Amino acid sequence: MLLLRSLILLLFLSITLDTVAQKKKRGKNEEPPPVTAETLLKVETSIIEAEKQLLLENYVKAYELFLIALDLDPNSAAVHFKIAEVLLKSGDASKAIGYAERAIELDPSNKYYYLLAAEIYKGQNKLDKAAETYKVLMERTPSNDQYLFDLAIIYQFQNKFEKAIEVYNEAEEKFGLNEAVVREKQKIYLRNSDMQSLMDDWDRLIAKNKGESSYVLELANTLIANEMGDEAESRLLAYKKNELYDPGVDLLLSEIERKRGNIEKALALLEQPILSPDVEIAAKLQVLGGYLPQLSDAVVKESLVRYASQLAETFPNTYESQAFAGDIAFQSGEKEKAIDYYLRAIEIRPSNFGVWQNIVNLEAELQMYDSVVLHVERALEYFPNQAMLYYFGGFAHYTLNNFKRASQMLEQGVKYTTEANLVSVFYGQLGDVYNSMKNHSKSDESYETALKSNPSNDHVLNNYSYFLSLRKSKMDKALEMSSKLVALFPENPTYLDTHGWVLYVNGNFADALGFLKKAAELDPNDGTIVEHLGDVLFQLGDIEGALREWRKASDLEGTSELLNKKIAEKKLYE
Repeated sequence: MLLLRSLILLLFLSITLDTVAQKKKRGKNEEPPPVTAETLLKVETSIIEAEKQLLLENYVKAYELFLIALDLDPNSAAVHFKIAEVLLKSGDASKAIGYAERAIELDPSNKYYYLLAAEIYKGQNKLDKAAETYKVLMERTPSNDQYLFDLAIIYQFQNKFEKAIEVYNEAEEKFGLNEAVVREKQKIYLRNSDMQSLMDDWDRLIAKNKGESSYVLELANTLIANEMGDEAESRLLAYKKNELYDPGVDLLLSEIERKRGNIEKALALLEQPILSPDVEIAAKLQVLGGYLPQLSDAVVKESLVRYASQLAETFPNTYESQAFAGDIAFQSGEKEKAIDYYLRAIEIRPSNFGVWQNIVNLEAELQMYDSVVLHVERALEYFPNQAMLYYFGGFAHYTLNNFKRASQMLEQGVKYTTEANLVSVFYGQLGDVYNSMKNHSKSDESYETALKSNPSNDHVLNNYSYFLSLRKSKMDKALEMSSKLVALFPENPTYLDTHGWVLYVNGNFADALGFLKKAAELDPNDGTIVEHLGDVLFQLGDIEGALREWRKASDLEGTSELLNKKIAEKKLYE
């Protein structure tokens, strides 16, 4: 092994010394000496080693070794080609192209030299030169007409659409009608609004594939999308009459009728396609989705609910059918049913965050807080960085009086958002949680942080000011916040009650009365508001008025534990 390495080293030194000697002896414009068998051996050895370095992605060393080979044999097309390849791989395309062009000059019959040159030109965005290279390749080398497709694509990139069509047509003459080419030509026809040429191409493809409905459906779908419903309909009806039944035909005929405004006829045409296993679920949902803006229509709603339910039951293991049924139930106001479908969907594919969000949002709305906690924990296994999951979880734990866990989730979740309003929401909820834990310093700190992010956060302005008034703490701050609150929301009875109560605690009974009266008028069924109105009337000396309001409040929810004692003893207790 050591002897072999020594021989390789001696051979490398010999090549290098010979190269230097030749450079010194040869004049600038002199032709290189004839390549001897010995020189060819040295060239081959250098190329072999260069190839090894190229495989190892040691491009600098490979380049050096190929240059040694080139100096020994300057007219080697293969070496020029390899140098171009090395330079391209190492990111020096501008230098590579000269070697690629020289390789073509030395051996114009090798298609790989043209392909490399074309690749370099495309990378440099010299599309004209790339196109010319493909043309020369096909002129000079036999059996390489497949590169017509590459040439056509270049013309498409250049927006030379007529040339692209000519080349595609030439390729079609040589290779026959090709589905992929028809689709490429379709892009050009649609861009140029040449629907007749588009239909002619598809008609030839349909004729070639007699009985293959997918081509008929694809053409019809394209025509419908381009407002040619009548043309699509005639083709679909002809196919339906002459060929075996395909439910996809009725699916598209339904879409045509929907666009015409014939909703009942359109919906009736969906009966067979919806339940057919031969129609892709994506196609069904695309058509059904077109009706969503009309969901308020009773006929549309009844049909969509029925079709969505049938899809879900017929294809129970398909994520799309369950998720769509969930969306329809959700938008139809059937929230519990929507949750059920969404839960089926995530059992099939738990990686869709939107569905998880819908589940916990609906459960929170329905006050299913135990379920919210359960599903938030499951969703976090897949989406541990989603702030809203922590918010829903924290809110649910707070509502269930699990204050410590609520604070943990909210503190964790706020780390995953920088959006000001959401930060304010998180800290506002933390303020509520810490207040319930009687940790007033952390509660106040959280509320302050929430207001820094959003000074108009009405939830925080309301709760912070109200809790301060209950503690009779920082009353100037409480009054400032409650005043801002009613200025922003002058018709909100809860906020009017908060401001009235802050005024009441400050001893400003006359002003408090006005706000509490208005709050009670806006919401006469809120026990807290009505009891507060009774309290302020008592402070103003209207004992009968106070008793009247307290008695009203006793039939409502939200009152204090002292209310019955106030009524019985006709005295104010706080």
